[in-house]
Amino acid sequence: RAEFVFGTAELGLTGALREAEDPKAGLDISMGIGEVDWTAECGLLFDSPNPSVQIASGVDWTLSVFDDDILILGFEGFYNPGGADSIEDAVQGALGYSDAEVATAAALLEASQDSEGLSIPESTPSEFSELESAVSEALTPFYIGKWYAGGVVSLPRPGTWNDTSFTALTLANLSDNSLLSRLDISHQVLTYLSLQGYGTVFWGHQGELRPGPNALGSLAPLLETFLPSPPVSLFQLGLNLRMNL
Repeated sequence: RAEFVFGTAELGLTGALREAEDPKAGLDISMGIGEVDWTAECGLLFDSPNPSVQIASGVDWTLSVFDDDILILGFEGFYNPGGADSIEDAVQGALGYSDAEVATAAALLEASQDSEGLSIPESTPSEFSELESAVSEALTPFYIGKWYAGGVVSLPRPGTWNDTSFTALTLANLSDNSLLSRLDISHQVLTYLSLQGYGTVFWGHQGELRPGPNALGSLAPLLETFLPSPPVSLFQLGLNLRMNL
């Protein structure tokens, strides 16, 4: 990796070459424009005959509020040309099967159902026995879709709340129109101990960021052979206790 500084701009060049793995190259730049920090990253992938480019760009804006407090606003977008428009398309693309072949395999699996559950008949193409591993490879989180966007608002230690910080964010997979929004509240209990609570709401269409059985489309009968069908997610609550040692 090499880094260069030009005035208020920083430029980074990255490359990696490892035996038995595809080479990788990247370019990133960050620049301060007044109160706004702009960043952009570009990754070059050589995992196919035609190299592809992944691009991410975002801005951060720090504002003064409440006399001596700050408010941080951020937005970022990501373009992933190797992504798909849905989970169904991502898995089918990884397997290389057409809609007709998926329907045929689903019918074979349904016909094989007995009192002991499902089993793959001998007439089923042998490639379907590798479906479970192929699904895991195809469904890499945050790389399933082609377009992503996210926004964040952070208010650290406002007013007299010197030990409490608030952060709200929304993340969207623009390819399948699934979204999630999350609110984090962090409180410093002791110098070495902090308590963090969060709540997440899943909304939009069923897809990567809002799990549900409809996100699987025509692949549902196949995937249910190996994996349980995911329930529809509405919200999630969590509590973390962090200790600095």
